[in-house]
Amino acid sequence: MLNDPTVKKSIYASIIASIVVIIFIQPILNYAAMFFVWIGDMLYVGFSNQLYQEAALGLREKYSFSLFIMFIGFILLFFIVAPLITLILQNRDNTSNHEPSKLFIAFRLLNKVFLLTSAIFVLSLNFAGLQMNTSFNQRMRAIKPYITQNQYDKYQSKWALMSNRNDYDQINYFLENESNKFNIKLPKLLWD
Repeated sequence: MLNDPTVKKSIYASIIASIVVIIFIQPILNYAAMFFVWIGDMLYVGFSNQLYQEAALGLREKYSFSLFIMFIGFILLFFIVAPLITLILQNRDNTSNHEPSKLFIAFRLLNKVFLLTSAIFVLSLNFAGLQMNTSFNQRMRAIKPYITQNQYDKYQSKWALMSNRNDYDQINYFLENESNKFNIKLPKLLWD
């Protein structure tokens, strides 16, 4: 069996393939995995910090503006850009059965995924900011008679300077401690 030339070739090919995997492929996969983990961490931390920075800006009339911009974007996309691209792709597709090309189908699918992702991103930022601001303002109003004006101003300032989850938790920790000192039951956090 070992004297058979095809078996020897198979064994040599297996050894060479193993060496190639160990020397070249494995490090590439390791670095690629580390890169994707790093990108995931950056995206998550960036999105998470963006939520708290948006909330720190306070309640403002950005929601109707955001919805207006999204509405205008959808109108432009559906009535101007998408029909133009559809026309271009259909003119490039010279099939006689008038079935949409794979490129056209991919464009439509990508368009829907992009719109859905954009809408979810904008709505989640707005929802989180609204929930955090509503809770903070309600809790600050509830505790205001029991704390000094200086403490009140200090935590309004901390809220305005908030940039991440840790800042948010510290502010709520202060509010909980102060409410416990005076046996006040604060309203439940809407964003926890």
